[in-house]
Order: sequence, then structure tokens, then C-alpha cells
Amino acid sequence: MTDRTARTRLLAARQQAAARAIASEAAFHQARVLLLIAAFSGRTRGLRSLARMSRLDYLLRFPPVLQYISLPDAANWPSAATPLPAERRATDLAFAASRYGLWTDRYTLILGALLGRQLVTVVPGHLLEVITTSAGRAAATQLSDTSQWNRTRLRAEFLHRTLNISAARLDELLRPAIRRLEADTTQAHA
Repeated sequence: MTDRTARTRLLAARQQAAARAIASEAAFHQARVLLLIAAFSGRTRGLRSLARMSRLDYLLRFPPVLQYISLPDAANWPSAATPLPAERRATDLAFAASRYGLWTDRYTLILGALLGRQLVTVVPGHLLEVITTSAGRAAATQLSDTSQWNRTRLRAEFLHRTLNISAARLDELLRPAIRRLEADTTQAHA
């Protein structure tokens, strides 16, 4: 085997590994968003607006941020959905603070994949409101049967019960919470 053939094979193997990693990451984000949409889906109502979806998903991605939000009646994650020690690490929280913002381009791709697989559909008459289909509900239930995704389902249901509010109101709650998170993270590293 020549050096050129070996390099070509090595490059092809790296490209295939990178493609698998990208597909795996995309599937991970799609699963989490599907569980979020399922938690907000009723018979005729779904999860409205990409901005709202991105803010709620931010809390699913970075669950320790919830402790920095001023919620009525000291609402916090249910015991089975509390953040894991790995989710509470200061380095993760510093990263979480830097990741807040609108990512509608990301959610457009995620929703496109879920729509294409017929796991969600757009609510008739509402351009940016999505609801799970029967296949989506079945997929969400199947995901929830695994311990990794059951925690996410519990968190999504909690968000539906406690933060079923507008994107603007979510933003009003999240921005000061993130400032407090950044301050705590800075103090922890000092």
C-alpha cells in the first residue's frame, strides 16, 4: 500500500467518523426537543414560537440555571429531575452562561428533521406552533422509557407546569439569572 493510498483511507475514515459524530449530535438535540414539544402538546395546542422553544430548551440543556430564576412558591426541579453532579460543575455553568441567545437557525434545522420524520406537525392556522403527531408521541414515550431521557421528560413536563409563559417573559427571567450565574462562576474561579 502506498503512502498516498494510506493517507486517502485515513482521511476517508476520519470523514466517516466525523459524519457519525455530527449525526449522533443532531439526533441528541432532536430527541431533547421532541420531548419538550411532547410536554407542551395537548389535543389542539402545541409549543408556539422558535424563540420560546429556544429559551425552554436552554433550561433543558443547562438545568442548574433554573436555581437562579426567581419562581413563585420556590418551584424547583422535581427530585427525580434534579441536576446531576456533572451538570452542576462550575466549568459547565460558565459554558452555560455563554450559550444563552437566540438560535433559531439551529431550531429550524431540528424542527425540519422532526417534521420530515413526521414526529411533529404545525398546528393548523398557527405558523410557528408545533405539536407532536401520534408517531411523535410514541417516539417520545419510547425515549422516556430510558433512564437518560426520562429525566429530560420530567424536566420538560416541569417547565410546562411552571414556565408556560411567553418568550419575552422567559427572557425577562433568564437574563438576570444568567448574570447571577456568571457572577457565581467568576467567584468560584477567583
